[in-house]
Amino acid sequence: MASYLLGVDNGCTVSKAGLFTLDGKEVAVASAQTEVICTQPRWQERDMEQMWQGTADAIKRVVAQARVAPQDIVCVTCTGHGNGLYLIDKQGKPVRNAILSTDGRAKNIIKQWLAQGLDQAVRPKTMQSLWPAQPNALLAWLREHEPQSYHGIKWVLMAKDFIRYKLTGQVFAELTDFSGTSLMNLQTRQYEQALLEDFGIGDALDYLPPIVASADLCGQVTKDAGRLTGLAQAHPWPRVCLTLMPAVCPRAWWTKASCA
Repeated sequence: MASYLLGVDNGCTVSKAGLFTLDGKEVAVASAQTEVICTQPRWQERDMEQMWQGTADAIKRVVAQARVAPQDIVCVTCTGHGNGLYLIDKQGKPVRNAILSTDGRAKNIIKQWLAQGLDQAVRPKTMQSLWPAQPNALLAWLREHEPQSYHGIKWVLMAKDFIRYKLTGQVFAELTDFSGTSLMNLQTRQYEQALLEDFGIGDALDYLPPIVASADLCGQVTKDAGRLTGLAQAHPWPRVCLTLMPAVCPRAWWTKASCA
């Protein structure tokens, strides 16, 4: 019986799904457009549920095109654009539209932080430059301009975290993605209260998900997600894993024994 890997990629405009053999040969690919919403100058948003529906449809079309048994897809990996902001509430629903990594609404906040020398003060911890579409700046903007949204947050996610959540019902933050957000002390590889307070969002510590490594297995496809995507549900396959690129995982890692 052949085994396959499914990769899911959510950029700022297109959601893509690709099916591959264990040695990396492409079997089938499908994509879906996601509308960019621009209601004000410098604002770049997307409807999170529309993004999920498009992603689910792309996955379903890939499975159908490939004519493989869903049970033969042994792992799913999610990737996506970095930074921006994807927020869900206590019920797992979007708090508001996602904010993309091309958004500029927090430009004045960045100017203020730079004038204060905050970029130099925090860089030994974050190892990042400050820019408007990072989650730290966007959370500070929401706290000031949309307090109802800010205080409705349960979890702060990136694009691929949201899709993984929709596939599995599990919430995680992935280390390499979150390392670029200025929300972490990269010396300790952990969130830090004092760092968040420097950005005026100290109360956001409770919104930050558990951190996982890029090749960790992070859940199983739920019944609802299986119905929408055509993937096999829950036990025993597939488990959803998380990598920035599937190739970073040793081939042996993808075997059923190691995914069990």
